[in-house]
This record gives sequence, C-alpha cells and structure tokens, in this order.
Amino acid sequence: MEKIGLLFGSFNPIHIGHIEIAKTFLAKTDLNKIWFIVTPKNPFKSNQILMNSKLRLDLVKIALKKYKNFSISDIEFKMKSPYYTINTLNKFKKTYPLKSFHLLIGEDNLINFKKWKNYEDILKFYKIYVYPRKVNDETKNNLIKHPSLTKISSPKNNMSSTILRRALLNGESIEKMVPPEIVKYINEIKSIKSG
Repeated sequence: MEKIGLLFGSFNPIHIGHIEIAKTFLAKTDLNKIWFIVTPKNPFKSNQILMNSKLRLDLVKIALKKYKNFSISDIEFKMKSPYYTINTLNKFKKTYPLKSFHLLIGEDNLINFKKWKNYEDILKFYKIYVYPRKVNDETKNNLIKHPSLTKISSPKNNMSSTILRRALLNGESIEKMVPPEIVKYINEIKSIKSG
C-alpha cells in the first residue's frame, strides 16, 4: 500500500523551508510521496491575511514541479468551511482506499492539538510524523509520547512565510527563501504590473 504524507498549510506563500521539511520526511520515514494540502483558511488563524488563493496554488505548483514525489492538492477548496484536518483526512481515506495517509505536522502544533476538531480520532486512525520546531510550551510533551506520533530528527528551520511576505512588501531579495522558479515567476508578475 502506497504511503502518503499530508503536509497541510496555507503556504502564504510557499518557501524553501516547506520543501526541505518535505524532503526530510521522505528521507527519514517509510513514506512514498508527500502531498502538499493548500488550505483556503486555517481555523486557528482567522485574522491571517492571505495572498490570493490562485496565486498561492500556482506558487506551490511551480515550486514542486521538479520533484517527482511531491504533489499538490486543492481538495479543501472544494470542501465547506471551516476546514478541519479530520474532515480532509477522512475525505482522502474515502477517495483513495488503497492508499495509507499520514499527517505531517510541526512540533509547535502539539501545543494546541487537543483543540483540533476530533483530535482523538486523528490519533486513533492516523499516524502522525512530527518535525522539530522552536517551542516554548512544555505541554506538548504529553502528546509527543503518544503511540501514533513519531518525531523525526531534522535541523530546525526558522524560515517562515511571514518573513518572506515582509521581504516581498519591502522590495528585498527573496532569492535565498524560495526556489529560483518562484523568483522568476514573481519577477514576471511585477514586470507585467509595472508595464
């Protein structure tokens, strides 16, 4: 059975940190592929200012184009709001019964994990791989020992979409933050708008 890792995010926008995390999951687990699940709106980030949905999707497609084991999914754009992880997981399970799905999350998500809708079902029916993130809250330690969770070793990546958006707004170089294809695409958009 093919094992798929699901990496959820608003990807607002995607950056090299996302890609490096996905590479780490492929290298250090038994997963066959990683699917990037672009979410229209995170229920926990109701005040988040999002880039245009089509642009976010386009940027993820461009960033992943050269990786044969990475795919993009816009499944949540076809679902009703709010976009709860359990609903999406169950949708995948029903749509692709011959595949095994695993949730990929950052360690920082464990702080609020018990606030997720039907989090007990996620723990019961799905395996979760956790990558290290800077976390100050010790409450995550209760969950990290759960048998459904596996923490992988990985260099901590401090790259964030917030830093990337700030650089874009300030007209700063983003070449070290995103794949070259993204830089080219953004520069093309800028030239069209300025022309």
